[in-house]
Amino acid sequence: MKAEQTGLWHQNSDGSEFERLSPPADPIYDPIAIAHRKAELESLHAAWRNWFAAQRITPYTIRYDHLARDPIGELSRVLNLIGLDPAQAAKIATPTAKLADETNRDWVRRFLTDQPTL
Repeated sequence: MKAEQTGLWHQNSDGSEFERLSPPADPIYDPIAIAHRKAELESLHAAWRNWFAAQRITPYTIRYDHLARDPIGELSRVLNLIGLDPAQAAKIATPTAKLADETNRDWVRRFLTDQPTL
């Protein structure tokens, strides 16, 4: 939602803009829109869980916060899982930086407080 509002979708690891799809704009906290997006994502997540269960597949779960904190470590674990040399992960440069900032953390705090009243 924040990227849709601000127009900035990706930034380089040095902090410069990598992908902007619209002119800069300030993000606006909207708990109703966040609740709708949350419900949509939960539905998609459930659909994937059901599909994997129907296929009798146990997926390898990658959590966004883990990937953002340690992309090389997460890639190393995936390479190991599929039988490739996990040391190869160290050869990969991480070209983009995480966009989440204090605004995101504030929105999470506010949403968790607002959620019972939505």
